[in-house]
Amino acid sequence: ARENDVLFLYCSSHGLAERDMRCFLVCENYNERPANKARYLLNIGSIAAALPAAKRAGAVWIFVDACQEVLEELVRTVGGVRGIEPVQADLDQITTWPVRSIAVGAASFGQFAYAPAVGGVAYFTEALLHGLEHCCVEAQAGGWHITTKQLLFSLDDVAFARNARAIRSAVLSSPSGNQRLMRVENPRIPVAISTRPEAMMASAQQVDIWTRHNDRTALATKTDTAGIWRCELSLDERQLEVRFDFAQQPQKLLPFDLDPPSVRVEVT
Repeated sequence: ARENDVLFLYCSSHGLAERDMRCFLVCENYNERPANKARYLLNIGSIAAALPAAKRAGAVWIFVDACQEVLEELVRTVGGVRGIEPVQADLDQITTWPVRSIAVGAASFGQFAYAPAVGGVAYFTEALLHGLEHCCVEAQAGGWHITTKQLLFSLDDVAFARNARAIRSAVLSSPSGNQRLMRVENPRIPVAISTRPEAMMASAQQVDIWTRHNDRTALATKTDTAGIWRCELSLDERQLEVRFDFAQQPQKLLPFDLDPPSVRVEVT
């Protein structure tokens, strides 16, 4: 790597945590030495702390799709667990280099990450890919950019709005200030529209999303029978409303703003 390069690290494995709430990834040869398994754990916290200074990077983005399962054998390890620390930097290097890693994990301390039982993309990775491609954006420098603020705190909402996936991501290392990763030319925002009571959605003859300005335009129409309507909308129009048309009841309207990274609307 050259100075001021942007470094991007994605890891997927089973993950463990110990009493100091540090995150480790299980390496392939973890079970080869049962008496010293801790030697085969990759220390994510160490990588996040040392990588920017060691490589003099302009930015470091780390994404970890793994559990943070707490094992008693790690908790009882005398002196704690260090694991594998592939990147080294001394204290002077770390404190004088201004860049800090952004690191996001798929699960919080003591929790598990999930994937479809029949195979497919794990839920955290699915939300991450969609966020990076479409919706974890902010308006900066004359365009829409993927930012640390959106990726740190929005992936759980993106997963729900897109397909009701329940994830609980965790910030493992946070940079100082908001940083931009890349520009997105045509962002699309996932929208989840529900009703209370739930039967209202099923009883509607038609459900549409319209613009709210004077030249009102229909942008989307519900075409399935799902209890929650999920769709994606371009940020070309921001001030919108959802309309419910019924056979024997007055029309229901609810305005909402299309704001990144995702929108949840409940009609009552």
